[in-house]
Amino acid sequence: MVTKKQLEEYQIAYSKGEPLISDSEYDRLLEEYLKKYGEKNRPFLRNKQSTAVNDIVGTLPKVFGVTEPFRPDQKTYADWCLESKFPICVQPKFDGCSIALDCQTRQFFTRGDYDNGESVDVTDLFANHPIQNMIKANDFDAFKSVKFEAVMCREHFEQLKPVKQNGERYIDPRSCVSGAISSRNITLMSYIDIVGLRGIDMNGYEFISPELIDVIYFMYSNDYHNLKVFVDRLLEDGATVKLHNRGTFDVDGVVVSKIANDFDKGSDGGIEAGTTLLHPSKTEIAIKILNVIKETKILDIEYQFGLAGRITPVAKVEEVEFDGRKITSIGLSTLDRVQTLAMNYGDTVRVTYNIVPYLLTSNRDGNNPIQIPTKCPHCGEKFDMTTLKQVKCRNKKCVGMRLGSIIRYCQKINIFGIDRGNITKLWEAGVIDSICSLYELTIDKICSVQGFKEKSAQNIIDSIKKGSTNVDFWKWLGAWPMDDVGSRTWKAFLEQGDKQWNSFTNEFMETFTDIESIIKFVPWMFSQESKISWHGFGDINKMKMCKGMEDNSIEMKNVFPYITFKTKVKSQGKVCLSGTRNKILISNLQEQGWEVVDSMTKDVKVLLTTDMDSTKAKKAVKDGIFCLPINQDGTFEDFQLMTF
Repeated sequence: MVTKKQLEEYQIAYSKGEPLISDSEYDRLLEEYLKKYGEKNRPFLRNKQSTAVNDIVGTLPKVFGVTEPFRPDQKTYADWCLESKFPICVQPKFDGCSIALDCQTRQFFTRGDYDNGESVDVTDLFANHPIQNMIKANDFDAFKSVKFEAVMCREHFEQLKPVKQNGERYIDPRSCVSGAISSRNITLMSYIDIVGLRGIDMNGYEFISPELIDVIYFMYSNDYHNLKVFVDRLLEDGATVKLHNRGTFDVDGVVVSKIANDFDKGSDGGIEAGTTLLHPSKTEIAIKILNVIKETKILDIEYQFGLAGRITPVAKVEEVEFDGRKITSIGLSTLDRVQTLAMNYGDTVRVTYNIVPYLLTSNRDGNNPIQIPTKCPHCGEKFDMTTLKQVKCRNKKCVGMRLGSIIRYCQKINIFGIDRGNITKLWEAGVIDSICSLYELTIDKICSVQGFKEKSAQNIIDSIKKGSTNVDFWKWLGAWPMDDVGSRTWKAFLEQGDKQWNSFTNEFMETFTDIESIIKFVPWMFSQESKISWHGFGDINKMKMCKGMEDNSIEMKNVFPYITFKTKVKSQGKVCLSGTRNKILISNLQEQGWEVVDSMTKDVKVLLTTDMDSTKAKKAVKDGIFCLPINQDGTFEDFQLMTF
C-alpha cells in the first residue's frame, strides 16, 4: 500500500513539472489510500477543491480549464492557485498561431508543437511585414525573444473571403492564418496582424507587451468574481476583442499569469504601465471559453484498446458541425467518466469544440443503458477494474498487448519507417512476434508477406537500423512494457543516479553483459547499499521498475547488441552565440559538450559573435571571456573550434 509520504513526493515532482507517474496512476493510488485511511487523512492537496474553487466552477459554466484540463496532463486553475492569493493579470487568449522572434538574430519561428517541440523558421514571411518597422523603432536588443500571436481581424477576413489553394474557403480567421503560414502565402501575410504578448529580457524575466495594457485586467488569484466578470464580458462581445483600432479579433479563452510585483488594485483593476513584470518561472494558466455549445444524439460508445492494454472510450454521435468541422467521434478519456455520465443509446448530449471536441452533459432521455465492458476483446480475460480511471488488460500473453508493445516500442525510440499498419501486417503473417523479432527481419521474410516488395522491405530494415542508432538510454528503457513506467521516469532515475554516482549511466549499461545483472541491478540501486537518496520514487514505482526489468530482461538482453546508445560527453562549459542560430553549428557544439546559451553570464567561457564591435563582444572582452569571430552561416574563417 502506498504511503502518505510517497503520495506527497509524487505531488511535489508533479508541481515542478516533472511527474514521475501518470495522472491516472496517481489517481488510482490516491483512491486506494483514501479507501483505507479515509478522507481526513488525505495527503498533500492535488484534486481536492476549496470552497472558493467550487464557487468559480459553479459561476463559470462556460469555461474549461478551471478544474478540467483542456489538454491531457495540463495543470488547471484549481491546481495553480488552490487556496492562494497572489497578484495576477488576466488577458484574452487570441485565437491565432504562435510566433516567436529571436531578438538577437531577428529570425521568426513558429513556437513548436506539444509532441516534439520542434519549430519552423518563418523569417522569410516577415521580410516585408509591417512588424519590421516596429522592430526598428524599439530597442529589441534588450530582449532575448518576444512572443507574438499571428492573427487576422474579422474585418479583413470578411472583406477578403480568402480561399485555400484547392479553391475552398477558409472557415475562420485562425485557419486562414495557419494556412497562410504553412503555404508561405506572402499576399495573405500582409493582412495578418502580429500581436505582441510577452518579451523575455536577457536575465530571463518576462514583461507584458505594452499594447495589451488596455485589454488585460489585474487582480488577485482568489478574486473569482472579477475573473467571472472578465470572461462574461468576452462572451457578451461574441468571444472577440477590439485592439487599438486594429480591428476585431477572435479569442478562445483567457490566459492567467502570475506577476512579480504587487499592486493596490483600484476600482477599474488597473495598475501603472511599466510595472507589469512577470515571474520568469512557468506561471501561465489558460482557461478555454466554451463559446459555442451544440446538441446531438449519442449513437454508441466504442472502446479502443491502447498499445499498453488500456481501454479508452470514444462516443459516437450524430454528426454535428463547428465552424466547418464535422464531428462524429468524441473521446471520453476514462470509463470513470462513462459511468458518471450514465448515458443511454439515443441520449441528447451537449457538445463543444476547443482544440478537440468535448462532451459536456447528457440529458439521459434515451432508452437502453450503454454497458461498460468487463472483458478484453482480444484475449477474453477480465479487465483490471480496480479503478475506472485506468481500466487495463493485465494478461501478459494477450495478443493485443503483445502487438501493442511492438508498435509502442517503435514509436518511443523513433523508428519512423515502419508504421502501425506494416507492423500489424507482419504480425498477422507470423513474421514478427516480439520486439526482438524486429531485428531478425530480412528482405526475404518481409517479401513473403503480400504487399511488400524488395525496395519497401529494405526501407523497413534501414529504418529499424537508423532508429536504433544514437538512442537515448532512458528512451530505450521507457519503450519496454513496464506497467506505466515510461521514459520520463527512467530519465529521472538516471539523472538522480548520475548526480550522486559518477559514470552511473555507463556503469549501468555495462551490467547488460549477463542476464542476472539486469535483474539485480535496479533493485540494488534502490537499496541502502547504493547510498543514493531517491527523491520522488515511492515503493510502488520502485516495484514496477524492478518488475518491469525482470519481465523484459531476456528480450532486452537479446535486443541490446543491436542498439547504439548516445555517449555521454564531458561538459566543456557554456558558449554564448550572438548574431547566428545556425543549427549545424549548435549541433556540433552540443556534440562536443558545450552548452549553447543566448545570454552573457559570468559562467560563460566563450562568445561566438558575428560582430566583434558589438556591445556584447566588448563586455565579454572586458570580463575576460574569450571571443571568437564567426560568420552568420555558422562557419569560422581563420579559427578551428578546438582553439578554445
